[in-house]
Amino acid sequence: MSARIVMASAWFPPYDLGGTEVYVDGLIRALHSIGFDCTVLAPRAEGAPDQYSHDGIVVETYRVGEKLDDTGVEEFSRLLSHHAGAIFHLHSWTRGCGPAHLARARALGFDTVVTVHTPAALCMRGTMRLYGGAACDGRIDAVRCAACRAQARGAPAPIAQMLAHIPETLARRARAFPFGAGLGVRALAMEKQQELQNLFSDADRVVAVCRWLEAALRENGAPGGKLSVSRQGLPMRWLNAPTLAEKAPTEALRLVFLGRFDVVKGVDTIVMALRRLPHDCAIDLTIHAVASTEEERAFEAHVRALAGDDARIAIAPPLRPDEAPARLRDFDAMVIPSRWMETGPLTALEARASGLVIVGSRLGGIAEIADENEGDILVAPDDVAAWAKAIAGLALRKRQGAMPHDVRPVRGMNDVAMDMRALYRGFAA
Repeated sequence: MSARIVMASAWFPPYDLGGTEVYVDGLIRALHSIGFDCTVLAPRAEGAPDQYSHDGIVVETYRVGEKLDDTGVEEFSRLLSHHAGAIFHLHSWTRGCGPAHLARARALGFDTVVTVHTPAALCMRGTMRLYGGAACDGRIDAVRCAACRAQARGAPAPIAQMLAHIPETLARRARAFPFGAGLGVRALAMEKQQELQNLFSDADRVVAVCRWLEAALRENGAPGGKLSVSRQGLPMRWLNAPTLAEKAPTEALRLVFLGRFDVVKGVDTIVMALRRLPHDCAIDLTIHAVASTEEERAFEAHVRALAGDDARIAIAPPLRPDEAPARLRDFDAMVIPSRWMETGPLTALEARASGLVIVGSRLGGIAEIADENEGDILVAPDDVAAWAKAIAGLALRKRQGAMPHDVRPVRGMNDVAMDMRALYRGFAA
């Protein structure tokens, strides 16, 4: 078994900080503690050097061009070739760090592992919600997926169905033209199908981080001998979080949102729900979110406009990972109003580790982590009225003294590292 691991991620701190980046950072530190030497390969973020150290983790970067066919794979190959004998572990599925890079690692003779963190490997819509409604089973069907994507891009349902049924040959020809994306959507779905099959052949091991993702991968033919589940975990700093009993008492229900200003995270739903409630309703919402892209900054502006001058809503700076455990002492509940199928999220684990109630969308990984028998609340995504009712009900529970106060068990990243050690050992068998 090689004790050297090359972790590949589309983003990495300090230039980007999302759930996957937090996971990879934590996994590397946990693996270091049990004798593994890890290096990160990542596309070069704006302002990033060719190589840098992030709190002791070595990160090597490569340039990815703006053109769709410029994945940076040649420069990536040069960097990867310097790590001959290591195990290659991919954590992203993007143009700059995804299918082409996995295939090149395979061609260079590396043992390969892919951890699937998001629906991106399966879903062209990106949310895993069929036609924007119910959760999808994840099976890639060229016609169904094409119609779903076309609808997501604004096509009325009848037009979306028509585009999805364009003959395969015509759809493939349309894809070759700059303005043929709509006509070629069925061909795009077929390419997605092939891309996933290539993942299964190019990866020696495939790791799903939640049960619904495992089921979706199996639905698409993931080989049973390659596929395993390793749920996400938290760094040790979270595992000794204080209980709510140690928090200063307040009359107001204190809600917190942690995450990104991304449409799929649904923080606008919470803001609209709170604005529906009377102003004398004792509820405070604090939003700690990051906006890294133009789209996210535009969505942040939208959320600020929705919040208006409502004094109950505070939009605060993003939290550093080391700040978050102590900061959560100030809150009663974590709101997770995602409108896509989360594979975690880590914020749900952070809520459990800190003794907070989870108020989350009844979708995907959130529904796997939250426990209504323990006081958590699951709500239909995007249903503003239902969210308002849930928040008002939780405020009443607090006034009646019925809020749960206990820290609940969560997996640590050391547990994840032990899963990975067992998986890596399989290459030496």
